[in-house]
Amino acid sequence: MAVPSLSGSGVGFDVPGKTRQLANSEIIQGLARFARFLWGPIAVACCYYAGTQIGFALTPTHTPISTFWPPNSILLAALLLTPRRKWWMLLLAVLPVHLLAQLPLGVPIARSLGWFVGNTGEALLGASCIIALNKRETLFNTVRGVVVFLLFGVLLAPLFTSFVDAITVVATGRSGSYWLLWNTRLFSNMLSELTLARVIIIFASGGLSSIGRASWQRLVEAIFLGVGLVLVTVLTFGGEPLRNSVPDLVYAPLPLLLWATVRFGPGGLSLSLLTVSLLSIWNAMHGRGPFTTASMPANVFSLQLLLCVIGAPLMLLATVMVERKSIVNSLRHSESSLSNRLGLEQSISELSRRLANSSVEQLDSEIERGLQHTLETTGAAKICWYVNRQGSPELVRLYSVKTSEARPSPARIEVGQIPYTAKRLVRGEVVVLRSLEDIPHAEVADRDFFREISVKSLLLIPSLSSTTVKGFLGIAFSTPRDWLDDSVNQFTVLANLIATTLERQEAERAKLESEQRFQTLFQEAFIGIVMEDLDGHLLFANRTFCSLLGYSEAELRDMTCAQFSDPEDTKIDWAQFEQLRSGSIKEYQLEKRFMRKDGSKMWGHIAVSLLKNQTGTSPLVIAMVQDITHRKMVEQGLRQKEQEMQQLAGHLIMAREEERQSISRELHDDVGQRVSLVAVGLSRLKEELPAKMTKEHSQIADLLNEAEEISTEVHELSHQLHSSALQHLGLRAALQGFCRKAERQYNVAIALEADDVPDMPSDAALCLFRVAQEALHNAATHSKAPNVVIRLLKDGQVIRLEVHDQGIGFDPASSTHGIGLITMRERLRMLGGELLVKSAQGEGTEVTATLRLAA
Repeated sequence: MAVPSLSGSGVGFDVPGKTRQLANSEIIQGLARFARFLWGPIAVACCYYAGTQIGFALTPTHTPISTFWPPNSILLAALLLTPRRKWWMLLLAVLPVHLLAQLPLGVPIARSLGWFVGNTGEALLGASCIIALNKRETLFNTVRGVVVFLLFGVLLAPLFTSFVDAITVVATGRSGSYWLLWNTRLFSNMLSELTLARVIIIFASGGLSSIGRASWQRLVEAIFLGVGLVLVTVLTFGGEPLRNSVPDLVYAPLPLLLWATVRFGPGGLSLSLLTVSLLSIWNAMHGRGPFTTASMPANVFSLQLLLCVIGAPLMLLATVMVERKSIVNSLRHSESSLSNRLGLEQSISELSRRLANSSVEQLDSEIERGLQHTLETTGAAKICWYVNRQGSPELVRLYSVKTSEARPSPARIEVGQIPYTAKRLVRGEVVVLRSLEDIPHAEVADRDFFREISVKSLLLIPSLSSTTVKGFLGIAFSTPRDWLDDSVNQFTVLANLIATTLERQEAERAKLESEQRFQTLFQEAFIGIVMEDLDGHLLFANRTFCSLLGYSEAELRDMTCAQFSDPEDTKIDWAQFEQLRSGSIKEYQLEKRFMRKDGSKMWGHIAVSLLKNQTGTSPLVIAMVQDITHRKMVEQGLRQKEQEMQQLAGHLIMAREEERQSISRELHDDVGQRVSLVAVGLSRLKEELPAKMTKEHSQIADLLNEAEEISTEVHELSHQLHSSALQHLGLRAALQGFCRKAERQYNVAIALEADDVPDMPSDAALCLFRVAQEALHNAATHSKAPNVVIRLLKDGQVIRLEVHDQGIGFDPASSTHGIGLITMRERLRMLGGELLVKSAQGEGTEVTATLRLAA
């Protein structure tokens, strides 16, 4: 199945206008991305500034350390909610607002920078340790996550960085006890991290969405809790100090905090604890509350310590309850899922049993019955099976079941209607959609299509067992649904079961059609077909075979193959037939002669193979016979013509050599001598002329030079036509002389490596010499080779001539062979040798001629 391209839809549009729209769209998208890039750091900076102002508002007079310092917890929460690679942006954003909030209040720049190092160091240390030891997603959902948060975010990070802040205050000239400053800063930051940081993380991670999903009873309960908590805290800590104060009243908000823990979980507890902390600390700073001492710092410290001691266990309690609730829900969900899986497994098993016992005609009804039972077991809205044939642009519905309320599945689905889903199915992926929101935002067509057919959750499973027909099982629900891996695996089993059943149905139908086709092919084939047993007795013969031999089928059934085969060919045929029977070979082909009923002979090409019977009985032998009598006659005529052509080529080459030798002798003995006589005559004439006839002397000198050049060229031409060095000095000397001349003629560097080959027959030496001439000529003129290597090697009675150049080369498979290569090959063939040519584009050419000398 191929997803058609939508680029060729033919929809026209104004190109310049479209280009401007695309440009404007890219600018807008770029600005939007830039705004989203800056939104996080700007929001954190604003919250950090607001937290700093709140911290200063909660700082007692004549005290440099706040009783509740929010900026550190705000920054810690922001770091935990932000990817690590973007932390630098947050730190860079809070630096200017940190200075902006502190410098106008008269805080020295050194102290302000020291506090910035302490604030950011505390947040970085806490966030790094927490992320290293626990996942962000499970920070407040598991006891482990809460313990890690309390240990590193609430305790250790403020503990270490409080030293930096206390040293900063003392070093910048502010009087006061170092340990008192350290102690005040430690519990101020611990309380802030314990209350505010957790509130920010929980509500930024989706806690606000739970408010919108809450029932009105739950909202009323939350309002009563909030109002009661504020009233109790204000009444407890907002009154004027009494002479006989009751310190136990500080525990008055504890029952309400337990209420928030049990009923509203970590989010409700954190918000309640933050409310109590802010109201109680504010009143304690102003000298109010049920305290037994008049020292404001001591009262604030005891209050901070109390809130930390109460908050940590309550936080663990809320997390334990959340974890317990999650486990209970998971067990209930697992029980329900197990029940559904068992029901689905039983349904699939029952369907498998019925399909195995059904005939081909019953398979369709059994599949629909099984899908209906699966629909009722799983509670799906509809289940359907679509198929797509190779090359088709649509999915065709084959089976479909649905509830009475569900809309029918489309009979056909164009691939273009669901391009995203179709691409995934083509790749063999299982498409799991818990809801339509799982479809990428850009894939509008898929989302609109599924919404139109009232599908809210979908599982599509491809079956790729067939190469021509793809099957797809679809299970649709009218509400969003979580798909467990076990359920997906079970539906995959169902899809494979249906696909296998359909393949079986198709195979059995194809088997019946194949048998019918085989009968037709067997009887109507244009070649002879026979079937025989392992003893060679004929069982069946088609009409063509009967007509080839002139026998009827009844006559052939009483005969063996040897009775109508040529005796010489029968031996060869029977030897291979024995190997076929023993299993040594699976098939064999042979050309043999047959004896017709009228006594004439027929050449036939037979192909024989075993037909193994699936029932376990003895296999049969099938033989196909083609009449090749006419072809054999043509081949015999061609072989005779080829022999005649080879003889003619040999005669032509010999005649050519004789002609070359005759012309060479004529040039050397006749023309060369005459030119020499002319030169002698010109020399005498020059001597007889008076010295004063300078012009005539010059002309005669020019004629002498011309005569000498003609004599030289005639001499060289004579040697090219027939080498006297080859005749008198041997092949090695002839090649040496030829190479020297060729270097001057072709301007090519030639390296000759030649073994001495004495007593080589003249015809063999001439053959190799001509091959060397032709190969070197081709290398210089066609291959454009700057360097050529010629080797003459002797290995026993084998003489090998190699000519290798570094030219442009050629492709022997695609190039047509010129007359030069044909001549070289024919020369070697006449003497029983062979020619091998190796070449490739850009890699040069290597010509190797091999001759074996008679012993």
